[in-house]
Amino acid sequence: MDPRKRLRLATCWCPLLELPRDAIGEIASWLYVGEILNWRKCSKTLHRLPDEYGFWKTIHFGGRHLYVPGLPEMISANTTHLAPRFSTKQDCMNFLTKLPICVGLMMLDLSQCELSPVGCSTVASALPGFKSLTTLDLKHTGIGGNGCSALAAALPNTHVTTLNLSENQIGFAGCPALAAALPNTHITTLNLANNQMGSAGCSALADALPNAHIATLSLSRNEIDDNGYLVLIDALPNTHITTLDLTGIKIDFVGCSALAKALPNTHITTLGLSDNQIDSDGCSALADALPNTHITTLDLSENQIDFVGCSALAGALPNTMITNLDLGWNKIHDTGCLALAVALPNTHLKTLNLIWNQISHDGDSVLRNSKSSTHLVLG
Repeated sequence: MDPRKRLRLATCWCPLLELPRDAIGEIASWLYVGEILNWRKCSKTLHRLPDEYGFWKTIHFGGRHLYVPGLPEMISANTTHLAPRFSTKQDCMNFLTKLPICVGLMMLDLSQCELSPVGCSTVASALPGFKSLTTLDLKHTGIGGNGCSALAAALPNTHVTTLNLSENQIGFAGCPALAAALPNTHITTLNLANNQMGSAGCSALADALPNAHIATLSLSRNEIDDNGYLVLIDALPNTHITTLDLTGIKIDFVGCSALAKALPNTHITTLGLSDNQIDSDGCSALADALPNTHITTLDLSENQIDFVGCSALAGALPNTMITNLDLGWNKIHDTGCLALAVALPNTHLKTLNLIWNQISHDGDSVLRNSKSSTHLVLG
């Protein structure tokens, strides 16, 4: 976007008051508000501009959480992107109850606002009126299981394709309602990270995925044991998922073996397995399957992979489509580096991350001297 069409208020004074009137017209369609100390002075200008130059199309609040008096009146049918912030739960509710129906609104970002289940119900009841809304961000809003259930009831009547519900303590209480709604929605990107959904919640979601349109799914940092993620893995070949993030859900050799069996029959191109319990046996099981998959980006960082697992990966890489591989924070030493150095010239790798392993200066040199154009991240 042309910088001249952006208005950034990130200081203790209002720069608008010192701009020529014709300059204000050029930048009055995009608003970012950061750390405002003299808000009363700025507020007068912000409320005057829409009357003279047309309403804001993009309104985003960064920096400290703050509430803008009269913010709903600054929004119109022309507003397409809205990301307000609030200092209290009451400010949030005041805003939601006055929020006008913006037929042109495409993105609503309420992340880190104190919605609570009640606030989420208010948002849910308004959603069907936003005919152009495709992106809804409710990250860390405290909606809980009850709020998630209220939202799930409204989603089939919306056009939302991207939904972020991460860090909301949805638990098992909200998962069944959301899972039941998904096949009747347009959602293609779903973030459920860090929600304490448990194995029962994961299983409910897995049952719904084959009938949903989800292409990108994050379940990272949930409390899922093998009873949950094995059901999910079994369902993967019947889904549309291309990007899957399973970071930090305690996947071990059993999970890796199940993935090795399922992945060749999926559409997955990006797979995140960071911060799990994958040792060299699990890594070797995955390596055997990789040549038969569509994976181009693989994250195995923060696991327990040593030179045995690394050597298995190195042997498989020339026969895969992998372009980005993250092996940082593992237990790989110089022997693994030697195997990788031999394989690299024959791979499609563009980026290889080996930071924070047990690699000496000699191991670094072997990798850097390999006849490969791969970008190496070492240290």
